Amino acid sequence: MAYGAGLALGAAADYLLDLGIERILEHDLRLGARLIDGLEALGAVIQTPREPDRRAGIVNARFPQFPALIDHVPSLQSPWLGLFGSADQSIPVEDVERLRDELVGAPVDTEVVLYEGAEHGFHCDARESYHAEAAKDGWQRTLEWFAEHLK
Repeated sequence: MAYGAGLALGAAADYLLDLGIERILEHDLRLGARLIDGLEALGAVIQTPREPDRRAGIVNARFPQFPALIDHVPSLQSPWLGLFGSADQSIPVEDVERLRDELVGAPVDTEVVLYEGAEHGFHCDARESYHAEAAKDGWQRTLEWFAEHLK
């Protein structure tokens, strides 16, 4: 790490320590609640727990009324590969299967893969949701997809 970056990091850590973890947590929870309220006002389906003790500064939402890839299948211009997990709480299996069905009529090559038991972010080995078998297969499929379609 460069000397200047080390100084900046040290100053940032000192600032956060001076604020105190309780004050930071309080701010984070208020901000999350405001974000949830705002997203709901826009028509989002909130998937994050509302209880502050079950939230970790992350707000996850879906916008079911917004156009999905399904609405754009006839106009796809690039090959499309989708890798999904059956245990993904943010993308229902029914949506994946509907997408798979709609992509049959796409004007380009498409493939939808659904990994049984895999959660969202199954490919990231730094997450609890890491699913080694799905990650390995997904990576291999991605490499093969690129080899076939990026010529």
